[in-house]
Order: sequence, then structure tokens, then C-alpha cells
Amino acid sequence: MKKLSSYLLSIVVIGYLVLVITSLISCSKDDGPAVQEEEILKETPPTLTLENGSEDVQLGIIGSPENGVLTHSIKAVAPDGFKSLVISKVVDGNETEYETIDANHPNYNANSNTQIYNLNYNLKEKDLHHKLNFKAVVTDINNNTFALDFAQARAEMQMIKTTIILSTIVPYNNSTTIPFYLYINGNSIASIGYNGVKDSGKSIAAVFSYNKYDGFYLSSPYITIPKDVVQNFDHRSTTKFKRAKDEPYELALDAEYGIFDAHNVISKFDELDFNANEQKATGVDNGPMRYFFRTDDNRTGVFQVKKYLNIGVDSHLEIEILITDVVKV
Repeated sequence: MKKLSSYLLSIVVIGYLVLVITSLISCSKDDGPAVQEEEILKETPPTLTLENGSEDVQLGIIGSPENGVLTHSIKAVAPDGFKSLVISKVVDGNETEYETIDANHPNYNANSNTQIYNLNYNLKEKDLHHKLNFKAVVTDINNNTFALDFAQARAEMQMIKTTIILSTIVPYNNSTTIPFYLYINGNSIASIGYNGVKDSGKSIAAVFSYNKYDGFYLSSPYITIPKDVVQNFDHRSTTKFKRAKDEPYELALDAEYGIFDAHNVISKFDELDFNANEQKATGVDNGPMRYFFRTDDNRTGVFQVKKYLNIGVDSHLEIEILITDVVKV
């Protein structure tokens, strides 16, 4: 009996100790300071998207109703709060501020985290022959930024269009011909006879003449024979020619090219091969042939023979010309 009582007492004591320890541990957890998880605020960076307008380089023509204006829309979103949207004009990599939308701008909306910007930029002569684009940078209230390049463009002038008649007198029993000259200077294009040009110092792009080897041709003044018909000129262009194809064209020039097609004419000249003699366009009396040409002041043009007429010793060549304009200073 004594052993049983002692055993039971031991069990009771152990149980009591377990209960006390458990209670103490529980109290320790309840009474101690609470451990709180640290709250982490996540920032959402701003974004820019092109809503309207192509990402490709725009081949612009100054004054063109279709390609003379850069029309693009961008959308700036700053989820944490909008601070500013800065638009810069970039010319050959150099940035200048074009417009800034912030709290001082009339279009700024303090209650919105979204801003739409519409660019309507008319291409200008000062944009010619430069790498042009615009850049947008959005900044949120946390000074996080996002940048976007857009509205890339390459500008050209409208082309000059005219139709002129060149003539030459070819006494076949003589080694000398009397040529006509193609005068191109600025937006002035003219046909000038020998007597009217030989002492005037005119700017000559080509000579219409004849020889028994080439037949009728247009050539750069530098290779014209005899040389005395151009030796008194102050300016003679090293005009270079490329024939579009060997057979006559069925389509008139203006059916394929107009004054807003400067980029197409330049590209076509670049892709064609030079003639056997790059400073001479031969076969001009063989129907409506088409030639692309470039002058030494880097103007590119195209001409097509509209009509060739021979009456006795007089030969008349009617050509239609399109040529790129020059920057006016």
C-alpha cells in the first residue's frame, strides 16, 4: 500500500509541475511584446507608350500635306503620382527642351496620374540633312523616370518640276555642232542656246549635243567636245547619269513621280548602276527614255524624254524634269 501511494503521489507531483511549466510558458508568450511584420511599400515605376504614329523613320517632305508633319501621341502613366513629362527635340544627338508638362503647365492635372501628349510638328528647312527625332521623359513623385524616343524623321524639300526643250544644230558635213545647254541653279531651270550663254557665266548642268560615236546625248560640260563651247563658264557641273532601263518607258514620268517623291528619286538613283560613261546620257533620241542624275552640289533628279524631233539639221529634244530643291539661305 505504501508503494502504491508513493507512486500515485509522484504522478500527481509530475502532473502538477507540467501544468505549472505550461502555464508559465503561456503567460510568457501572452505578456511579452508583440512582434510585428515590417510593412514594405513597393514603388511602381512610370511608363511611356506610343499611342499613335509609326515607330519607323518618317521620310518627310517639307510642305507635304501627308508627310510634312510629324503627328504622334504618347501616353505617360505614373501610378505613384505624376510629376512631369519633358519633351525634347533631338537633332544629330543634341537635345533641346521642346515642351514640359508639370504643375506650371496649363494641361497639368493634379488629380490624374496619366498624361497624353500630342506632337504636331511641321518639318522645316533647318531640319534638312539632319538626324531628327523627339524624346519624352516622364518623372513620378518618387523621382523615378522612363524615357522614350519617337517621331524619327528625315526631311527633304519638295522637288522642282518643269518641261523644257533643248535644241542642237548638226551640220553633218562639218566637225562642229551648235549645242544647247541645260541650266540649273536654285529653283531656276532653263534651256539656253550657244549664243546666249557662252559669255554669261551661267551654271551649266548638261549639254545637249551630237557626235558620230554617241549620237545625240546629254553630257556633263566637263567631257563636252569641243571644249571651247564651255570653256568660258564660271560653273560647270560634273553631272552623272544613270539610265533607268534600256528600253523606252511606256508610262509618262508624272505617272510615277511627283514633287513630293524626293526620297523615292534619291533611292532609285542610289540603287542603279552608272552608265558606261557616267557623265553622259546617250540614246536620248530613241523614244521616251528615262535617266536619273546627280549634280555636283548633291542635287538628285530624274528626266524623261517626252519627244524627239528632227527637222533638217535642227534637232529638238523635249524633256520633263524633276529635281530636288536646295536650302534657301
